[in-house]
Parts: sequence; structure tokens; C-alpha cells
Amino acid sequence: MWCVLFSDIDGTLLDTEYSIDVVLPKIYALKCPLIFCTTKTHAEIEYYRKICNVNDPFIVENGSAIYIPDGYFPFFDELFDYVRDECDECEGEVSVEVRDGYIVLELAADAGTDRYMHMRRVLREISHETGVEIRGFGDMSVRELADVSGLSVELAALAKCREYSESFLIVSSSSVAMSSEGSFMCEKKEKEREEDSMKGSMEVRHIMEKASERGFRISHGGRFFTIYSGEVDKGRAVRILKALFAREHRNRNRNKDKNKNRKTYGIGDSANDIPMLSEVDIPALVRRPDGSSCVDIVPEPLRSRIYVTRGAGPEGWVEFVRKFGLVHE
Repeated sequence: MWCVLFSDIDGTLLDTEYSIDVVLPKIYALKCPLIFCTTKTHAEIEYYRKICNVNDPFIVENGSAIYIPDGYFPFFDELFDYVRDECDECEGEVSVEVRDGYIVLELAADAGTDRYMHMRRVLREISHETGVEIRGFGDMSVRELADVSGLSVELAALAKCREYSESFLIVSSSSVAMSSEGSFMCEKKEKEREEDSMKGSMEVRHIMEKASERGFRISHGGRFFTIYSGEVDKGRAVRILKALFAREHRNRNRNKDKNKNRKTYGIGDSANDIPMLSEVDIPALVRRPDGSSCVDIVPEPLRSRIYVTRGAGPEGWVEFVRKFGLVHE
């Protein structure tokens, strides 16, 4: 069987305490390549690749770049020409370079020598125009980021090593008075909560509109928002890697049915995983710790194809790979 598994990390492989222990035995037993596809940075993914003993390509910062280990595909010498001239899935600007033992396909549009600082400037402009306080990873010390995210200090430092995007919190400009004096105050508090929620939603929409006007996207995955180039998403990166794996499969099976037993799988937990899930043969969503899922916001016909796990987080991930026979039992 020829197969590839694309997987988100946060809320999928990791539990609420950022532990990967539950899924490790199944990762070690996988029958197919495991492609991390996440908002996380190159530095963060390297940390998890070592723990998981995974040496496959990976997708960073919501599809902004693909890292392919040097020599991973047998047609390495032709990869530059293939990506530039033949890979229809590239759809737009792609730069290819070799660094630190990887072929790096950068899908984000060039915004100068430092894309990350450009994102930071854009966020400052949007914050000024909307009057909403936006606090990015670059505004926080390692200790502060660890405190607000629940990450260890070590992982918080790796999360700040951003290249193509900026993750951030929206700091609400309103506050809810706390009181416990009678039913009137309870009703008042509930009304204030509803108004605060509506205001928060309006702030998010306003920020997204301002980002879109500048050619950027904003996604929400778990605890943070992320701004990145409007030309990229997880789906585009998945399409490119699928094309590369398919070419390798054709080269190895010239005299066989090239589509026989060929499957791609994808699993995530949040809205920013939808572009990734739309590109695979068998998509899945794991439930959140409270038992909910984001399947209701998935458009048709994708929604009818998605497998929603019974288990939450890592337990759901294990459920998925076992159900579809992706591990050696």
C-alpha cells in the first residue's frame, strides 16, 4: 500500500499539556510517511521530529514553506526543474533553495529580506487602524509566552523562531464587571458577556478585513490567531507534496497500476486544518477535550467525507490510524 499521512500537531498529536506520549508508540509503528502540517515553526518541528524519530518532509507556519530532507526523493537532481516547470500544484510564487540539509520550498510571497518583520509591521498597522490591542509572539518575552500559552520555556523559545508568519492574541478592549449580588447582577453579567462576545467577534472580523486588504490571511487554531501570506495555506502545500510523492511512486512502479492502493490521509482539529483535509482522500477531525468538533463549519461536500473521531486529541489520533490500518499492530 502506498500512503502518506498529513497531520496537524497542536490538539491532535499533543494533549492539553503539550505531551506527545500517548501517540508515540503508534508513530513508531506507522506504515507510511508522517508529514507534520502545522502553524508551528521549523525549530519546533525539529524538536518533535527528534522525539518521534520522523525523517519525512514537513510543512511549517500554516503552509508557508515545505522542508524536504536532502536526498529524500530519488529525483533530487531534477526537483528544482520539476517544481518550477512541471508541478501544476505549485500555483503561484515558489522559491527553491538548499539550506541546513533541506530543500526548502518557500510558498510565501517575497516581502523583502525579512518576511517575519514585515508581518510584525502589518500587525502594528492593523492594530493602530482598528484600535484593538494585538499582542504578537514578538511582543512577548519567552517567559511571558510560556505563561500565556502553557508551553515550557524551551518550547516557547522555539515558537518565537518565526520566519514567515506571526501568531498573536487579540487583547479585548472591554472588560466584564464581576459581582455576585443577586439575580439582577447575574442577568446583567450574562448580558455583558454576550455583548463582549459580540464585540470580540466584530474586532476579529475587522482585523481580518484589514489583513485581507493588504493581501494577508488570518487563521484561528486553538489559542492563537496567525497572520500569513494570502497566497498560502496548508492545502496548497499538501498539493505540492502529494505531487512529489506521486512522482516518486510512478518512478518506482512504471509497469504497475500507478493508482493502485494509493491513498492520502489527513487529520487535524481546527478550522485552519480544513484546506489540508480538503486535499486528501481520507480526512479526519479529532474532537476537542470537551467533546466538540469543528465539523459544523466544514463546507460540503468535504463535510460528508470527514471521519470525526470518538476520542479527543491524541486518543482520537490513535483511534484514526488504527481504524484505517496505518500502523503495524
